[in-house]
Formats: sequence, C-alpha cells, structure tokens
Amino acid sequence: MKSRVLNLFLTLFFSLLFFSADFFLKKYIQANFLLNKPYPLVGNVVVLRLVYNQGAAFGILQGKTFFLIFTGIIFLIFFLAWITRAELSWKELGFLGMILGGALSNLYDRIFLGAVVDYIDLRFWPIFNLSDTFITLGCLFLLIGYFKQIKCKKRVLE
Repeated sequence: MKSRVLNLFLTLFFSLLFFSADFFLKKYIQANFLLNKPYPLVGNVVVLRLVYNQGAAFGILQGKTFFLIFTGIIFLIFFLAWITRAELSWKELGFLGMILGGALSNLYDRIFLGAVVDYIDLRFWPIFNLSDTFITLGCLFLLIGYFKQIKCKKRVLE
C-alpha cells in the first residue's frame, strides 16, 4: 500500500514541477509576445512564436476541443490508476511525471483557453511547447530504459 501511495505522490510531485515550468513560460509569452509574430531565439533556427492550437499534435483534430478534453481526462484517469499498481523506479516516476505534467498543462489550456498555447518554432516542424517536449522526452526515456532492461535480461538468460 505504501509504495502505491508513494508512486502516486512522487509522480504528482514531478508532474507539478514540469506543469509549472510550462505554465509560467506560457503566461510570460502570452503577456509579452504578439500573436504569430516571430521572436528569434537562436538565429533564424529557433524562433518563439505565439500561436493557439485548437487541435492535437501536428494540428490534427482541429476544432475538436471537447473530444480532446474528454480523451485527455480519460487518459489521466487510466494513467494515474496504472501508476499506483506498477513497480516503478524513481527515474521511471520522474519520466512519468514529465509525461503527466505535460499532459496536464496542455489539458489546462484546452479547458480554460479552448486551445493549447504553442510557442517553439523550429521552422521545419509544427510549432509546439515545452509540455510537448516533456511528453516526448518522458516517453523516449521510458522506452530507452525499457530496452536496456530487455537487453540486460537477455544477457542474463544467455
């Protein structure tokens, strides 16, 4: 029972850190940047550009805000239920916190703004935000860890 509560607490703690980072950055950008105006960050390669995405990743499902909110809430319920049942390391809980914090930040935008605030423009990729980066990196780090575990188990069995 303790490990379940601890898993949930640690994941929520990590997710709060990641949520806060993106939340405050979004608030700063909304208060100080003009809509769709480019602000070069790293030459002409990385540009900050405030946009509101009413869809999901890569601009799919435009205007389907209610559907995206509903599926986001369902995802969060199953995600939190799974965390309380799984045997997880501190690193895994941190990576799951990245995913959860990013998902919560984007869900917050959808609920309270009707669209997700995006602002990182790489010029060759759809505009995204820090939450999207947290979600992507959290998933990537979990996959790397998973494949390392498989490789170690395979060596032990040989």
